[in-house]
Amino acid sequence: MWRRRRPARAWGALALGLAAGFALGLGRMAAGGHFLSDVIWSALLALGVAHLLYYYVLRVPLHESLEAGASVPRGPMSRAQRWIMAGAALGGVAVLLALFAAPHGTELAATIPLSVSPRTFEVSARKANVEIMIVDAPADRVAIDGELHGFGLPMSRLEARADLTLEPLPALRYRIEQHGWFTDLDGIVRARVPAGELERIAVHLGRGNIRVTDATREGVVRRGRIKLDLRTAAGRVQGPGSTFLR
Repeated sequence: MWRRRRPARAWGALALGLAAGFALGLGRMAAGGHFLSDVIWSALLALGVAHLLYYYVLRVPLHESLEAGASVPRGPMSRAQRWIMAGAALGGVAVLLALFAAPHGTELAATIPLSVSPRTFEVSARKANVEIMIVDAPADRVAIDGELHGFGLPMSRLEARADLTLEPLPALRYRIEQHGWFTDLDGIVRARVPAGELERIAVHLGRGNIRVTDATREGVVRRGRIKLDLRTAAGRVQGPGSTFLR
């Protein structure tokens, strides 16, 4: 609103806004909450919205010309105006496509130390394929590997978290969490779990396949020592011995 009447104040406000925006963006990047691309896209979107409001919604230049008594030409838009409008529309579509097509990927490679042998091992995810192998090994660690990948908003992220609780019974919970919007998401999680004192293995998925392999000499699943609670809303469940449970 100051662009024509008070240009010095307009440039000062623009500089102050840019400085505040970049300071906030740098703070978020330093805290690990955003990437540089998030800050750049936010700046472009804010400038685009300001441009549309100034010229096409509030029409500040038009009102200023009318107040100054200048004649405003009526009629269809000029060719240059049409090109500007088309370019702005294409730019907006390109920004939205870029936002929703940002690739995301997370490598899963972790060894989870165990202070006690868990009685329960749980895995939960919205969408992933999960493979669990029960082995004869010291019950002091669980090995995880795999990957998650997809496309979504730049500020979206994929995380994997493991929690070992001791009460009421020792339980190890491994969660795959997605934060934000994803247009596509897929992945695989492989876990090598020592039989130890395990009594229950639970896998709950929103979408994906589940496979559990019993590689122990005793055959702890076949003997009923370890119970399986395997559920997926969309996918296949395969138990030990190549048996499809659903």
